[in-house]
Amino acid sequence: MIPLNSFIENIHFLLRDIWEGDEAWLSAYWRITLLCLLVVTIILLAIMAYRRKVLKRESHHFSIQKDAFHKQQVSKNEQALKQFEQRCDAIRHSSNIKQDLCWGNYEEMCHIVNQNLNFLPNKIKASGDFSEREIRLCILVALDFSYIDIANLLPYALSGVGKLKFTTAKKLGTTVRDMRKTLLKMAILE
Repeated sequence: MIPLNSFIENIHFLLRDIWEGDEAWLSAYWRITLLCLLVVTIILLAIMAYRRKVLKRESHHFSIQKDAFHKQQVSKNEQALKQFEQRCDAIRHSSNIKQDLCWGNYEEMCHIVNQNLNFLPNKIKASGDFSEREIRLCILVALDFSYIDIANLLPYALSGVGKLKFTTAKKLGTTVRDMRKTLLKMAILE
């Protein structure tokens, strides 16, 4: 893009040549018309430069607002996640948790967990086609139980728990390593 100062200088030399030039090829009418066109062009270029400057300033201001909003949302999500993890820890460390999570009665177990964990079983059901044992596994993973505890509570072998965890994580669209994070995020989202 040509700098505005050099553009104005070029127009000045062109106008001087036209004004002082031979009148045979350029009448006064055409001189005035050309002069008006050049003035309009200069004005339009100035408006475009000003508008570009304003847009750049507005986009910078908008990006600052967007960053602030994003930081605020992340902070809220982190707080909700910490609170949820604290509830999970409290549930996991309660003395009668293994009795409360009686796997013989699935509906009772869902009722107990729904009251304490933001209706996580209902959210898991709504997110896809999950079986009872996959939902039970998700609850235990969200509560951060170890493989051995899960194997004892679900009466499976450790290898069976690993396979079930892998297929359930795949259905959730995550990896086994990130399964708990995904479940916690699912639980805190309304």
